[in-house]
Amino acid sequence: MATRGEKAGSKETLVCSILCGRTNRDMECLKKAYRKCAGTNLGGLVTSKIGGDLEDFLVMCLRGTEEYDSDVYTDAKAEEDVTAFYEAEQGGWGTGENSIFKIVCCSPLEHLEKVNELYVNKYGIALSVAVEKETNGTVKDALVFALGMKLKPYETVAKLIEKACKGKSRNELLLTSAILRYHKILPNACECHNALYDMSVSDRIERETRGCYRKVLLAMYYNSFQCDVVFENHGTSAIHVYWIREEDDDDGEAGEEVDTDVIEPDDEISQTTYSGHTFVFRLEDTDEEVYRHTIDPLDGKRQCHVVYTDEDDEDL
Repeated sequence: MATRGEKAGSKETLVCSILCGRTNRDMECLKKAYRKCAGTNLGGLVTSKIGGDLEDFLVMCLRGTEEYDSDVYTDAKAEEDVTAFYEAEQGGWGTGENSIFKIVCCSPLEHLEKVNELYVNKYGIALSVAVEKETNGTVKDALVFALGMKLKPYETVAKLIEKACKGKSRNELLLTSAILRYHKILPNACECHNALYDMSVSDRIERETRGCYRKVLLAMYYNSFQCDVVFENHGTSAIHVYWIREEDDDDGEAGEEVDTDVIEPDDEISQTTYSGHTFVFRLEDTDEEVYRHTIDPLDGKRQCHVVYTDEDDEDL
């Protein structure tokens, strides 16, 4: 359990990384799983182990995000929340934090993006920057993390991975949780990590971990990039499938089209591939390109794409 055996500060960081930024479906699954495992509810754990403003914030997180309704979340409502957020920050901690908690935790993404944009236009800083300037301690970190997971999830996960490895003693439980929980968006988060720290996540794992633990983390890391994809040909012409080589190696140069397969008319092929790989599809008889696709991990671990149809035949 994240609330046991952790040194001061690290417990709260880990709990926030688990509870903040979840979809409503994720949160319900987490609550059910915890009740089944521990025999008690997750809210009771938070109230008994955390305390203070952070407790109030995490309890608000447990309620989930409200569904977006354009009749409720109007431009006027966004302006109202901008004012409430600003006044709560300027009024000093202890006067309006519940307003901030509700805006951050309960606002649907569409509304929170609008509030953040209006806040930037009106006061010159983003909501997360306002929180960092006017609050402190673990509740500040929790608010910034929750805002980040809604507004900039890839960058936020990248920073969490760096934080888990920062300092003389890495937080292995936090690092494991980050790699495992954010498995679906890890390829995107890794791009941000590379840009922010000029280091790949795999290199960080190699540098910061040892032995079997390193092997497990690297296996989890590489698996997040892998997916099974089906390419379907609904047309009447055979299609050649090419994979774009990403970098120079002993077999060829970056950018080269590597012939991998042929999809016969009204047929399909299956491949195991990785996030970021680009495929080009050409007519077998004319070599004309008819489709190009780059694998996106957000499309899922099992993907299906139609690369050619009868309508494409008619357009040629």
